[in-house]
Amino acid sequence: MSRLILHTDIPTLKPTDKLATAALLIQETKLGGLPILKQDQLIGTLLESDVEMLTDAGEKNLHRPISSFTLYAPLTLDLNDHPYHAIKHFGKIEHDFLPVVDKAMNYHGVVLRDDVMQEFFDDFYFSDDASLLEVEVPLSKFKMSDMIRLIEQNETTVLSIASRRSIDNDNAQRITMCVQTRDGFRLQRTLERYGYFITYNSNASNDYEEDLTQKAQAFMRYLEM
Repeated sequence: MSRLILHTDIPTLKPTDKLATAALLIQETKLGGLPILKQDQLIGTLLESDVEMLTDAGEKNLHRPISSFTLYAPLTLDLNDHPYHAIKHFGKIEHDFLPVVDKAMNYHGVVLRDDVMQEFFDDFYFSDDASLLEVEVPLSKFKMSDMIRLIEQNETTVLSIASRRSIDNDNAQRITMCVQTRDGFRLQRTLERYGYFITYNSNASNDYEEDLTQKAQAFMRYLEM
């Protein structure tokens, strides 16, 4: 996952658009909102929740232009942002798009939640036969190669790996791995026997299964949102 998938064909709104017109377009696109542009610059977003609130405040609002309402500055992505920035941002919002701008707030298109999550699944090999394993290890005096060698000796393939500092222990780090293994319970017992502390195993027994979304959420808990 190295670049943003940019959509330039998503409809946008103008400040002069009436709220009723904007509401209809938002409903048709089913993204939870749309960007508002003044010429080529992003000046805000109108969300479905905004429309509901303004409509509840009175039907007369439907005939007013968008520019007559106070709208908050939107959450955006920069053209050069890594897709992981999009994952972090989507964790903070309910709508399914993020506008992409340059430093002058010139609008270049939107990134969609579904695209980002699909890229995430593809990059981390989230397939039906893959499992997530998370291990807490010391910040110092730890060799990643030793742990991977032990894992591979247990008929397990490491598909992807990521690490971050532990949120519970300042002297530890969390290693999250996507693996393919014949026996997740056996792998966990082996690692524990060698002193590794397992904080999560999505496939500790043959009877325990999770869908792809749950696996992704388990990994995303340890991204810096």
